[in-house]
Amino acid sequence: MAEPRRVLLIDDDHDLAAMVRAVLTDEGYHVSVLADVNAAAVRAAVGAQEPDCVLLDGEGAIGYGVSWSAASWMRERERPIPTVMFTVDAVAVHEARARQTARSQAAGFSSVLPKPFDLDDLLDAVARAVGQAAPVDRSAAGDDARTAALAERLRAAGATDVRTSRRQEWAAFRTPTGVDAQLYWSPGEGVYHLTWTDPTGRRLRPIGQFHDLAAALAVAAAG
Repeated sequence: MAEPRRVLLIDDDHDLAAMVRAVLTDEGYHVSVLADVNAAAVRAAVGAQEPDCVLLDGEGAIGYGVSWSAASWMRERERPIPTVMFTVDAVAVHEARARQTARSQAAGFSSVLPKPFDLDDLLDAVARAVGQAAPVDRSAAGDDARTAALAERLRAAGATDVRTSRRQEWAAFRTPTGVDAQLYWSPGEGVYHLTWTDPTGRRLRPIGQFHDLAAALAVAAAG
């Protein structure tokens, strides 16, 4: 049996979120809810869950706010996430539908769904978005493929002596400047952890946590 497609609902209206979650679960989707539109929280949730669709509300009384940039980031990921604008903000709805501003074009919403919404419109918007998403292979073979791809990208960035784990997406390597380093993807946190040895060569020093592999590789290559 195929794994259910995943929907992430980002909305701080708990009552509405409970209903939407029930509706989509009854349609066979795997649904998660995040009540925080903070950029770090959104990126961590997306990275940890790799949803096939995001229903994205705004910042509440102050308008759609940072959700514009969140939608843009999801569109620009290596695996883009189709995003549905899901808001009561009529001004934002008009802007998103017109697609005449830079931020509305960058967001590139799969659909624009104003609140209050029609049930059929909700289901149609989610089905359309999910149909646009590249499926994620969550099997052991999929993990192996992602680890192999990580190793290849490290080598392409100039890393040498690359060694990978047989269990998780982790690699130890030497940076182009000769620093011994490690890069680990935490599915639970939705971030890459980059560490390397201190000048004594005896301790691992945390360098940073990254939501995007490209950013982690850029820092590793500069090490």
